[in-house]
Amino acid sequence: MRATGIVAGGIWRHAVHTLPMTYSAGLWSMSFLLGMRTAASMHLGRPGRVPAIELVGQHWFWLGLAVWAMVFVTMVTSFVRALRSR
Repeated sequence: MRATGIVAGGIWRHAVHTLPMTYSAGLWSMSFLLGMRTAASMHLGRPGRVPAIELVGQHWFWLGLAVWAMVFVTMVTSFVRALRSR
């Protein structure tokens, strides 16, 4: 799965190699990808009566929400730092 690879790459980059997490607009594409996979899984599993797919979507929701929150906090932190440096 691509989403798993993206999350694993982020962990490898920031946790293993201890690179600081700096904001870039491209981080939102990661958040969007996870959110779309979540929504697609939940909406495909429900009408198709495939509870396993819907369950996957429900679990990915929390991961997607965590990624969105990290990107949002990083964006706000970057914005505040930019205002303070003026």
